[in-house]
Amino acid sequence: MATEITLSVLTINRQRSRSMSVLIKRFSYYIAKYLGLFLLTHRHYRHKINILCYHGFSYHDEHLFRPKLFMSPTLFAQRLELIKQGGFNVISLDKACQLIASGETLEHSIVLTIDDGWFGVADFAAPLLNKYQFNSTLYLTTYYVKNRIAVVNMMVAYLLWKTCKDTVDLSSLDPRLSLYTHIKRPNNGEELAKRLIQYCEQLDTITLRGGFLQRLAQLLEVAQPLQQPNMFKLIDLGTASTIQNQGLDLQLHSHRHHIGKEALSVLQGELDDNVAVMHRIAQTPLRHFCYPSGFYTAQHAHYLREYGMVSATSCHAGMCDSTSDLFGLPRFLDGQNITKIEFEAELYGFAQLMRSLKRRLSTRNLDNNKK
Repeated sequence: MATEITLSVLTINRQRSRSMSVLIKRFSYYIAKYLGLFLLTHRHYRHKINILCYHGFSYHDEHLFRPKLFMSPTLFAQRLELIKQGGFNVISLDKACQLIASGETLEHSIVLTIDDGWFGVADFAAPLLNKYQFNSTLYLTTYYVKNRIAVVNMMVAYLLWKTCKDTVDLSSLDPRLSLYTHIKRPNNGEELAKRLIQYCEQLDTITLRGGFLQRLAQLLEVAQPLQQPNMFKLIDLGTASTIQNQGLDLQLHSHRHHIGKEALSVLQGELDDNVAVMHRIAQTPLRHFCYPSGFYTAQHAHYLREYGMVSATSCHAGMCDSTSDLFGLPRFLDGQNITKIEFEAELYGFAQLMRSLKRRLSTRNLDNNKK
């Protein structure tokens, strides 16, 4: 008991420390903006390219459930308006790679990228991008494009997060799940989610898995996914084909959203399966890749070059120029959890300046420690 209390106190203290750091960062951004430093860095970094990354767009409250993964359509519209008002050049990923490879520049350039292919991209993001006449790249992972059910791990996690029930009898799903009655008990929720996901994924057919998720939603009395069938689903092949006419360029993101940690055979299989699906609908050459969850090694990057890819994007924050590695391009991950001032700091390069200063200080301190 004493150990659990100590760990809880340490966790709370870490959370408070992180919250304070975030508040300090945001406050410093406000000061910098009103001192005119955003405009100075905007000019200083005008030849660099900013690649922005988005994921899903919410039908109900997904942006509250996973604010790093889902964004409300209203907030996305506000982001696009800020880009327009700032006079930025929204260019294609192809154009950006050409500029990086050639060393040429186009001032104040931005590339918009979207990962995964959640259905909200078609329902919300594509019409907005079309309205602003901004092109973008959609990195599509294709397993759930072919298999028409909700993404299992995301749906299960949402149902457990959303439910107001403290206890539930899951024995009707499977007798072994009757052990997990108190779903809101600390740590029990994570273990229950793990067991539910494992159970669902072991079912033989997509129909059985979809039925399992529906019954789970009914037991937990969560209506939203039942009322909105596209919630936590990826777009289908027909929709993927259609939205290309709204300025979205389809590119590769693996088939099952992973590439393996070491064995290149996993990446090989994932690419082959991804390409096999995408070749049926893609209107442009498939030559850009997005590392799932941003993970990659030098071996992965080398294999992509050999495979014929032109670029691969990561999840590391930063801006691009002629010195950037085309197979480790940095991107800023925008989300519901990012405030307007933080977004502006990225757009105008002030956040990049802060990262550069932080790296220099870290390097200097490391060198001093070695002496």
